[in-house]
Amino acid sequence: MFTSAISRIVQKKFPQENEETLSSLVSVWAEVLKSIIDRSQELFLEQVSVLHIDLKPEMTMSLINTVNGIAEKIVEARTAKRNVVDITPQEERAFYASAEGKALIEGTTNVIYLAWLKHYRKRWEPKSKKKLKKEKSPPQPKRRYIKTVETNHYIPRFILKKYWAESGTLTRHARVNRDNWEIRQIGFGEWGHQKKLYSDKLEDRFSLIEGDAAEPIRKILATYPLNDPERLAFLGYLVVNKLRNPSYRRLLIEYMLPVTTAEVGKEEANNPEFQRDIYETIFENNDLYDQIASPLLWSRWVMVRTNEPVFVLPDTASIWGTFNGHRILVAPLTPTACFVSSGILETEKRVIPDELSNDELARVISRSLIASCQNDFVSHSKFPKPAATGLKDELLSRACRIIGELLNLAE
Repeated sequence: MFTSAISRIVQKKFPQENEETLSSLVSVWAEVLKSIIDRSQELFLEQVSVLHIDLKPEMTMSLINTVNGIAEKIVEARTAKRNVVDITPQEERAFYASAEGKALIEGTTNVIYLAWLKHYRKRWEPKSKKKLKKEKSPPQPKRRYIKTVETNHYIPRFILKKYWAESGTLTRHARVNRDNWEIRQIGFGEWGHQKKLYSDKLEDRFSLIEGDAAEPIRKILATYPLNDPERLAFLGYLVVNKLRNPSYRRLLIEYMLPVTTAEVGKEEANNPEFQRDIYETIFENNDLYDQIASPLLWSRWVMVRTNEPVFVLPDTASIWGTFNGHRILVAPLTPTACFVSSGILETEKRVIPDELSNDELARVISRSLIASCQNDFVSHSKFPKPAATGLKDELLSRACRIIGELLNLAE
């Protein structure tokens, strides 16, 4: 973390210089940065009496910001009015070993320590106490009354209204043939639903899942860290959003039809209510959910962002696929932001997903989303006329390769 922080600042300030030439100098400054951060954290933690685990992501984000800020100050201070190629690692080590250098390290350490302690007293300590108190005396759950509905949304209304509609209107592209589309404006309530897809009980459960996911979606779009419950709520929403989709529902019912026909006979197996009951058992199958969700959770998360509204929301909601034997998920959140569970394995979750902005990657993802749709998709009104898409799986593999290359370059 420390070396990469210093290296980014050096490359930004001196893009014309060879990275390898400056690597020894970067290492010295990274050691200084590490000593400042480690000591300030040591002093800070000595004063911490209570800290709730849910605040870990927020504190980690603050630490990252602190590291980046101090890294910039170190580079700025040590290269002021000096040619960076003339600075030797030996003279930098000598400076920081001197009385002046030691005083600078100590002073910076104390400034960080006191700033963190002030923030802890003002925010993290009271929030921790409040959370712990609430956990000791949780409120009684309110009784829920399940509503009877005729129409089931497989694309949540709040997503359409908040992130895809423009003045209450969606731009809908309906498939005419493989590469041609009919475009028209519709109300946001006119799309993403069918009649009698699920029972009222399951529809109510979906409403709870959507409610739990609303805040994590807002945070992830704002590049704000998620705590563990929020991360699981966000992932659960993405998985359930795929399982509830009519295309997946139809595939599952067709897959089960030979088995159900053999068990209950052709007439009962083709009964829509019986098929619905069979389909809804997957939402009670925790083992199935874990098999789907676990690889996605421990896959490196990426947010791909664009300045132009190139992403679309297909009627399939998102794309599941595999890359190098690992499960991947592509889920557009807005016309300019798309979430990807990349299939690149990790053992510890980052507090925020990697952020990537690359035109080629965005175009490939957009084409794969269009290729995945069954009948139609929605977009921003400024989305260009869709180009020829190509094969979804090939496009997904290409997107994952680009992501891997970009992440390797960033490290």
